[in-house]
Amino acid sequence: MNNSYRFLTALIFLLLIPYTGLHAQEQVKVSRTFSIGMQRLIDQSQPGEMVDVLIKGDPEQIISFVYSVGGQVKYIAGRIVGARIPAGGAESSSNFRGIEKIDPVYGKIVTLDEQVDINNKIAEVRNGNSPLSKKYKGKGVVIGFLDTGIDLGHPDFWKNDSTTRIRYAWDQTLTNGPQIPPQFGYGNECDSSDINAGNCPLKDNNGHGTKVAGIAAGGGRIDSNITGVAPEADIIVVKINLNGSFLTSVVDGINYIFKKADELGKPVVINTSVGTYFGSHDGSDLATEAIEYMVNEKPGRAIVAAAGNAGKYNMHLSYHVNKDTQFTWFKYNPKLGLVYFELWADTADFNRVNFRLSAESPDNYACCYKQKSYNVQKDFNLNPGIGIMKDSIKTPHGNCIGIATFYVEIVDGRYVLDVVIRPDSTNYLFNFSTFGKGKFDLWSHPVLTGTSEMVSDVPTVTEYPPIAYYRKPDNKKSMVSSWACSPSVLTVGSYINRNSYKSYTGATVYLNGVQGDMEPTSSLGPTRDGRIKPDLLTSGQNVLTPLALWERNSYLNGNPDKLTESGWHTRFGGTSAAAPIGAGAVALFFEKYPEASAQDVIHVFTQTAIADSFTGSVPNDKAGYGKLDLFAAMSAESGCTDPAALNYNPEALFSYGPCIYDSSSTGIGPAADIESFLVYPNPATDFIEADIRALQGNGVISIYGMDGRLIVQQYFSVSERKLNFDTGNWPRGMYLLRIETESGQRYQSRVIKI
Repeated sequence: MNNSYRFLTALIFLLLIPYTGLHAQEQVKVSRTFSIGMQRLIDQSQPGEMVDVLIKGDPEQIISFVYSVGGQVKYIAGRIVGARIPAGGAESSSNFRGIEKIDPVYGKIVTLDEQVDINNKIAEVRNGNSPLSKKYKGKGVVIGFLDTGIDLGHPDFWKNDSTTRIRYAWDQTLTNGPQIPPQFGYGNECDSSDINAGNCPLKDNNGHGTKVAGIAAGGGRIDSNITGVAPEADIIVVKINLNGSFLTSVVDGINYIFKKADELGKPVVINTSVGTYFGSHDGSDLATEAIEYMVNEKPGRAIVAAAGNAGKYNMHLSYHVNKDTQFTWFKYNPKLGLVYFELWADTADFNRVNFRLSAESPDNYACCYKQKSYNVQKDFNLNPGIGIMKDSIKTPHGNCIGIATFYVEIVDGRYVLDVVIRPDSTNYLFNFSTFGKGKFDLWSHPVLTGTSEMVSDVPTVTEYPPIAYYRKPDNKKSMVSSWACSPSVLTVGSYINRNSYKSYTGATVYLNGVQGDMEPTSSLGPTRDGRIKPDLLTSGQNVLTPLALWERNSYLNGNPDKLTESGWHTRFGGTSAAAPIGAGAVALFFEKYPEASAQDVIHVFTQTAIADSFTGSVPNDKAGYGKLDLFAAMSAESGCTDPAALNYNPEALFSYGPCIYDSSSTGIGPAADIESFLVYPNPATDFIEADIRALQGNGVISIYGMDGRLIVQQYFSVSERKLNFDTGNWPRGMYLLRIETESGQRYQSRVIKI
């Protein structure tokens, strides 16, 4: 059993200690500030054990709470604070009125050449083809990697002067490192001088991180035909803690890389070829909220995420609930010793849904062990806190064959329902059935999410007539969850890069698939709330890239055909390889446009992506907006996009550089004049406020989406000082705010909704 699975097993088993002697339908009340994950963590932790959490609310109140329990504040991201606290200390959070939620944000972690240059139109950019004015290789830009580490000794990460290109490396997995980053209180940090001197203990014992970093930033010192997308970019590495509080480790790592890039004074793109399939798949979790704040906090920052490799797995269940009883079978998971799955739904879509459990024999599918039906509004006390219901599944004779626990929590207008069954026998199929009106989404897979398998191979209607109401799982919405589902993150799927290469032995190795065709395992969208993801595709399947030196030695001795002719590179694939192609491309884009925003990157890359016979009509849930065309993105027009400006460029794909106005003759002021027109908070969540006290006269404010659609328009008078807008129901993304006064003054600003 691997470590991540062992952790999940321990976490799930914790929920069930011990359930013998419980009364049926027993309600349990918990603190209003706890997520389901926090309650589990408190139950399993040892006295005084320090845990990493994200806390949402009033930062001043949160900081007071953290210090009051002997904890450590790591960073503040808007209204979210990253902290380390004693697990038991969380109980006192209810004494601090400004604390809304505490979450350890766990999740089961998965690790997600010249042909790359050709397929993704990168060669033209590195060669500086017209209309580009120079060759772009990533100079002056940082690429950060959250992964399994990097092989510090591989020549492709060193300069010709025998110094490393890796500026910083933080190993989160070392418990007692000699150089612990004081901001975080764990792991070990090295800088380039440590690496040059051979004094950095960072290793890549998995090999995944080395391959990923090589695709984005390999220098091509061994083989010039196998060069990373941005071979002159600086590198920052965070070796992620794959166990325990994985999502918190990711947020820590992103914060670390952004701060180090700020110290270097360089734009930065972070590659994340790791992720979790566990969660809401809509990008609304606390980890994503903190990440969105960080990436949108200033220009010159971007994050690229792998979409995942679950495109062929039936891990997703969703259907419209109606008056008929529809059902799906779940299998006992022997690694967990129980049945476990998690369901997500908007509250309006689940308030009228009734659900229940039963146990059925796989021999004759006889349904004879039923539980009463439940409804979240009628049967769970959710105000405040989490509703927990423990109930038994019994035979007609009253014998208990399993204890079921339902955990229900309301999270920002959504329900999350965790179902945990500890059966007395493993020889049953456990039936989750629904009736009423509504819909939901559920993701469950023993490998991908570490939960229970849903049954796809079912009897015919002739063999078992009720099977007409059976709902099978599918492979839709199979992307990884959390930040990969964010509109502020560039999420990348994969297509086939090549179908052959010449190996170290001189033989030609032929690979499966048609060059250019979409990789069948690349995960599908959309997000749970219906947005297009992935954003685009890159040629991530069958890529040639550097490998860790221990892995190289193993191949030399046992499988030399896995190595390329030089003996220093190997083949690699999946969206873990597709994402760093995207990250390297963003690094080249930032070299040309260092003040571009994350939203600029996503907009330009998706609008210049190309469709072909393999992608079909785009956008779609497999290919997003199409295949990356970096040359088109780098050649796209940029400039002032305000029609009121003298230098308005109607051909500009995105706004870059100042707009110029003739204020002497028209009275038009400069765009986003901060003294006259201030919008906050920015990024925004639930509301925005426009401070117009410095404007003169009456006027109108208009707010547009980036697609040009008018969202809201409001007139104001000279007596008004501030204008308030409820943004709670706005889709996340960028919005343009324009003000025009009766005297002809015009102002504009942008705001990010997260």
